[in-house]
Amino acid sequence: FFSVEECTINFVNPRLGDWEYLVCGRGIQPSIMPTIHVLACIGVPVSSTFSFRNPFPTPLTVEVYLVMEEDDAALNKEKYDAFSLLQNPDVVTIPPFTNLLVPFCFKPKEMTEHNYTVSIEAVNSENEGLQNMTWTYPILGIVEASPGEKLYRFRTQCRQRLESYFEVPLAGVGKLANGPEPFSYELVVLDEDPKVKKLLNRSFFITATDGKIRDNVTPLGFKVDFEPLRPFRTNVELVLNRRSGGRWRFSLFVSADPPPVDDIIRIQAMINRTTSVSFKLTNHHKNPACFQARLTEDSAYQFTVFPTSGILEPLGEDGTTFIISFTPSEYGRALFAKLIIETEEMQWSYEIQGTHPEYIAPTGTSRLTTQPKFEPQPSAKTQKHRQ
Repeated sequence: FFSVEECTINFVNPRLGDWEYLVCGRGIQPSIMPTIHVLACIGVPVSSTFSFRNPFPTPLTVEVYLVMEEDDAALNKEKYDAFSLLQNPDVVTIPPFTNLLVPFCFKPKEMTEHNYTVSIEAVNSENEGLQNMTWTYPILGIVEASPGEKLYRFRTQCRQRLESYFEVPLAGVGKLANGPEPFSYELVVLDEDPKVKKLLNRSFFITATDGKIRDNVTPLGFKVDFEPLRPFRTNVELVLNRRSGGRWRFSLFVSADPPPVDDIIRIQAMINRTTSVSFKLTNHHKNPACFQARLTEDSAYQFTVFPTSGILEPLGEDGTTFIISFTPSEYGRALFAKLIIETEEMQWSYEIQGTHPEYIAPTGTSRLTTQPKFEPQPSAKTQKHRQ
C-alpha cells in the first residue's frame, strides 16, 4: 500500500485534440487525527462516538485501545478511570471502505482537563504493508460544573450608568496543589441577532476583581459597568475557564430600558388640512451615522414623518432636518404619536401631540320687529248704546 501507483487521465476534444496526464501517488503512514472534544458535568456520564473508515479495498483487522501517559495514570487514577472505551470486542475486522463506530464514555470526578488518546492499530497478518500502521485520535475531555439556578440581573435606563458588583461560587474546584491558579472568562450572548450582540459589547463590561482562584471556598468577584444608549434585552452567559481545565457557566439577564422622551412636539391643524413642523438633529459624536426614523405602531395615522432614513449629520454641524406633518380628519380629542430615530448606537424619542383649533360658534345681535297694537273700531250699535 506504500508503493507508487500510477494512472493516466485523458481529455479528448474533436476540435482541439487530446491531452494525456500521468498521475502518480504513494500512501504514507497516518498522521494524528483532529482532536475530538467531549463535554461532561462532574459525576454525569456522557457517551459519544467517532468513526474510523477503512480506506483500503481489502478487509482490515484492527485493535482499538486507550493510551495515557504512565506518569499521569500513576499520579491520578481517578482521572484515568474517568474515560472508558465501550468497544467490544477490542479486535474487529472492517470490510473494505466501511466505517467503524468507536463508542466511549466520559465520567469526570474532578474539575480538571482530561487528555486521552485512542489508537486504532492494524493487526493484519496476511498483508505486511499494513503492519505497524496506527491511527491516533486525541480526545480532550472538558469538565463543566452543573449550571446554577441563580440568575444575575442587571437593568438600567438608556443614557444612565449602572455600576454594580456580584460574586459567583466555584463548585467542585478541589484542592489547588500548586497554589492560586489563573483563570479566563468571557461573555457569551445567547441572542442570535447580531445587532443585540453589538449593543451589549459596546455598553456592558465586567472585570474580575482577582485574576486567580485562591481556594475552593472563596467566590470570585466581578465589577459591572453598564451604560447603554439604545434599548435592548438579552440573556448572557459568563463562562469561566480554569487554566488546568474545568469550566463554569453563570446566567445573566441584561436589560436596557427606553430613555425618557427627548422633547414634546405640539402641532395644531384645521380639519382636513395639513400642518407641518420641523426640527434638526445631529449625531451624539463627531461622526455621521445612518439613521432610521419611524412612528410607533400605536401612533395615530394622521401623523407622518420625513425622511424615514438617511445620514445623520455629526455633532457640531447644522443638523439633519426632520419634518412631522399632521392632517386631522374630524373633531374630537387630541391625537398622539411617538417618533423614534435610531442609529446603530443611539436612540432618540419624541412625543407628538396633535390638536385642532377650538371651534367658536358665530355670534350676532338678535332683533324683534313689533307692530302697533290694533285697536278695533266700535260698531254703530255700540256707539248708539253709549249715547
